[in-house]
This record gives sequence, C-alpha cells and structure tokens, in this order.
Amino acid sequence: MPYNENYISPGSLAPTHPGNHFGVIPVTHSFEERQLTAEFDDALCDQTPWKNPRYDGSKLTAKKINTFTSASVVGVGTAEIGTNFSIGEYVDWPGDITLQQSPVLQSKSTALYISNTLIGGTENPQFATIKNHSYLGIQKMLLINPFDDSVTIIDKTSEPYEEFHRFITNDFPTGKKCTVKIIDESISNNLKLEHRVKMNKGFLLKTFSFTEAGEYSGSQDSTHANVLVDNNAMYLYKSGSLQDNFIITGSTTIPAPAGFNQPEQLRFRYGIIEMIPEALNGFGHKFTTKRIGPLFTSASIYENKFTQQYYTGSYGFLRHQVGGIYNETFGRLLASTSLGSASRFIGVDTLGFLKDNNQNTTLTEREKTELHVTFFEGNKSFAPNYYDERSIGTFEVDSNKAQLGIEQGGSCQSNLPTAHEITFKGPKDERFLPTIGTFNDNFYNAHLEALSTGCAPTGSGIDSGAIIQKGVTLDYVENANVYVQGGALGAVGFTNAVSGTFQDAFAGTSLNPNYGVSQQPFMSKHNFYSGSFTYEMSFLDKDHTLIIDLNKKDELFDGIGEKGLVLIPENTIDRVKNNIEFYLQKAGIIENTSNNIQITT
Repeated sequence: MPYNENYISPGSLAPTHPGNHFGVIPVTHSFEERQLTAEFDDALCDQTPWKNPRYDGSKLTAKKINTFTSASVVGVGTAEIGTNFSIGEYVDWPGDITLQQSPVLQSKSTALYISNTLIGGTENPQFATIKNHSYLGIQKMLLINPFDDSVTIIDKTSEPYEEFHRFITNDFPTGKKCTVKIIDESISNNLKLEHRVKMNKGFLLKTFSFTEAGEYSGSQDSTHANVLVDNNAMYLYKSGSLQDNFIITGSTTIPAPAGFNQPEQLRFRYGIIEMIPEALNGFGHKFTTKRIGPLFTSASIYENKFTQQYYTGSYGFLRHQVGGIYNETFGRLLASTSLGSASRFIGVDTLGFLKDNNQNTTLTEREKTELHVTFFEGNKSFAPNYYDERSIGTFEVDSNKAQLGIEQGGSCQSNLPTAHEITFKGPKDERFLPTIGTFNDNFYNAHLEALSTGCAPTGSGIDSGAIIQKGVTLDYVENANVYVQGGALGAVGFTNAVSGTFQDAFAGTSLNPNYGVSQQPFMSKHNFYSGSFTYEMSFLDKDHTLIIDLNKKDELFDGIGEKGLVLIPENTIDRVKNNIEFYLQKAGIIENTSNNIQITT
C-alpha cells in the first residue's frame, strides 16, 4: 500500500533493527511466536572442512617413545573357518600418525654417566656367566643444564638408592642403545660405536650352575651308567595339558586322559623320573636310578650374600651317593641321588627363601631380590631382534612359591617336590616369553606315595595285573610346547619316551617326531644349540649396574684406566652428545679441552 507516515503497523512497538532506507526495520512478530528449536545436519560431521581441523588433522598416535614406527603387517599363515571366514595377514600396527617421520612422544636426557667398574661376563666366577657381555657399574651422574651449560655432579653414595636408580632405568631402558667412551684417550681400545642394554637392575650373583648332563657318548660311560640315558630329562616349555596323578600307585587300568591346560607361562623342567606303565610298552619300568635324570654331579652350589641366609649345607659339587642304607626305600634312594639334592636346594630351599624374601615387609625394595635363570651362558637368544634379557637367555623366576605350582611330596618322597620344575614370571605376557618357535612333546614323571604298609621298599616289583609299581604315581604332560630340551641325548630326544625323534634328512634343520611321517610339529633351527645344555641360577644383587653387549677382552683389552668410562644414553640431546669433553672438563673430570661449545641445529 502507499506510504503513510502516520500509519502504525502491527508490532511497531516491538524492538526495531536498522537496515531499510528509512533506517529501521520493525520486528513484526511477538516474542511468543519466536522459534526456540534448531536442527543440526549430521552430514556436516563427515565433511572434511568440519572433521579435519577438529579431529583428523590434529590427531597424533605413536607406538613407542623416541621412535617413529611405520606400519607392519603380520602373517599368520592361511586358515579357513567354515565357508565365509578366512585368516591370512593382519595389520599389527597401522603406523604412527605424525609430522613427516618424527617421533610423536620424546623423552630426552641431559645427563652423562661415569662408570669406574667394568667386569667381563666370564671373568668373575661369583657372577652369572654371560659371554660377550660385561657388567658395568655406574658411580656418578652429570646433570647438565643446556640453557647455561652448568653441570651438577651427583654421586651414588650421596643419593637415596631409588632416586638415583630411577635416572638409570629411564635413560638406559632394557633393549635400548648407549654409547660407551673411554675418558683417558691414551688407552688403546676397540670400542663399538653403540652397545645394547640387556639388563639394568644390578649384578647376577651365581647361586647354582649345571654344566653338562653327559650328552651323547658321555652318557654311556661308567660315570653316567646309573642315570637316565634312554631319553632327555630337561625341557624349557610352555602350556601343555597336565594330567596330575595320571596313573596312581598300584593301578590296574589306565584312565581316559583328563587334565587341565596349563597357562601360557614359561616353565623349566630341570629333572624327571621317567617311568613307562607296563600296559604301554609291554614290560614297564621299575623305580631305579636308571630312570632318574639328569645326573647333577657337574652341578655346583655357590655361596653368596643370599645363600648365606638360608642354606646350611655344603657348597660346591652335588653328591650322588647311592647304595647301602640309601636303597632301603624308594624315597631314601631318591634323596641320595644328585637329582634329590638339586631338587631340595632349588625347589625347597631356594624357592622358599625367594618367597619369604619378597613377602618380608621389614625389608627395603633394594634388600629384596629376584631369582634368574640364564641358559647356555647367555650365548643363545630366545628372542631374535629383541635386545632384552631374553636375548641373553635369561628369565626371571616367579617369586610367589604358591604360583610356582610346587606340590610338596610326603615322607615317602623324602619331602621333595613331586615335580622338579621352575615357573617363570609373566603368565600370558609376551614380554617374558621366547619368540622362537616350539615343537610338541610329551613326558611322564613319577613321584612316590605311601602305601597302607608304609613306604615301598626298593625290592618291590610290579604285582600281577598292575601296570605300575605300588608306591609309584605317574603324572603326564601332553602336547607341551617345547623351546629346547636337554639331557643324555642332547638337543634331540624321544617323543613321549616311547617313539624317537630324529633329524629329517630332507629338511636339514627340522626334526620329525614320527619317523618320516610329514606332519607338524617339526623342530626348527632355533630349537637347537651347540655344546652341552648348561644353565645357571642367580640372585639379583640390586645395584646401579648395567649388563651390556660389550666384550671386554676384545674391546677394552687394556682396561678402562683410572678415569673410567662415560656412558651416553641413546636419547641424549645433541647439545650434550656433541660436547662430551666440554662438560667433562666443567665437571673437573678432564683438563685442557676447548671452552667452545658446538651448537648443532
């Protein structure tokens, strides 16, 4: 309608907004009519202009600290379940999301470490033997302020143990690299550019060592005539179905297999009493020293600060004294053998002390200890391409005796464990398990139980109709996943103690347990080892000490001098790493160096 300056439109008393050529725009609707709801279009969330700045473009992921990890695909072979589900390869890690290939998370060090103690891994008999490695003790730490280049010297004797050691474990984590530099450059050396840290917790005090089981021809001579020579007696394994009391003393029938699956936990069967029921091989084994293995006359018990607390017997070689009064009952016969002595020291005394030590609330963390077993003098890696304790064949024993599954035998077993076995730390934890492949094996183990008339005398045999001697009960482990085995026959034993394993002439490094029948499981090259089956048990003496892959004989043949070594962590910042001498001079450790700092971008 035509413009009328006197016209008052509806809603003209409401607030007005500027904008038309008259200067105001009246609001023509009341407040009550205003729409108070809104609708958001969900499709916007999938559009790049919305999603990238808020989520995708700002998301960073990382698998490891100080490291860029690219994508990795793991092959698990091929398998089909039904008709619609198949397994081939899977993405183990999709790759870090970061700027270019720089680490997402970084933890840098500004510290240098001074060592005045270097002990070769084979030169001191009180420490566990670890070939081509060294124990390296840290005495001081130089904390450097990169902003003003000031240096603070911290000595281990003036700092609480836990606080000082935390620096060491943070800067020298297991598996990481470090650089070792001799301070007195006049001393000849052949140091490698980098070394790997295999352990960072202290010294391994040798407690028990086993050097040989009479492998091959040695098992047949007069020294080893009265021990198990028909099969092996030592197995490093995991899993398997345990059938406890598979055949009970005096049984006339073999029950249907019934047992429970053991967890994915590393175990070491260090001895066996191998007896076969009569119904399985037609004649059966009797309980004699020829069924007990291995022979422990090569084994020794060592005195150290921990064994002094619980062991009251003789140190040195174990005794194997059978005959005479020791042959009155099976139990006394077992106790007189070297396996009986070893089982008492390992399974009763040592594991009992370990449990009590760790549960003692009056001890400090440093006073508590760990028990480790090192196989093959640290010369065999059970985790290729990993550089932790497994790469020197070393594993930590489970400190809780109850979790070890140790079943104590009665008086007829001379109060020895019914199974001569150690269980290691870390059930179902891949960080503590070997990464090499396994092969399947089965083994029997006998233990002794009381009869209504008491302990069975050694002269007793198998009664008519019975399949095992009275007083003898058999346990059975089936389908154990074995990493290595040892004993009288070396790396290759007999499967199930009945049929043999042998080297497949066509496969070369594989072993077939079924005499030419091409079926799994095979032994691979990783299940073999050179020389005898050796192992050492050691208590951890907690200290500021690293075990690194430094061969002292080849790399530091003239020693370390009076000034010692400087250790440079892998994650040290460039300003410190490139000016080692400058900071050593500021700390008063060396003299006559340049006062200029090298700046690295």
